Amino acid sequence: VTKSEPLREKNPYDLVKKEEIPSNFISGDQLISLLNKHEIKFDET
Repeated sequence: VTKSEPLREKNPYDLVKKEEIPSNFISGDQLISLLNKHEIKFDET
């Protein structure tokens, strides 16, 4: 990895990158809805 590469392009642990989201993942909107449903407070900023 060179210094000219953006930080997010670095993969120091050689993690596998997936092209598709796994089927058991939920969207951000679904997560917020779940948190609100269970009255879990979080900072939306």
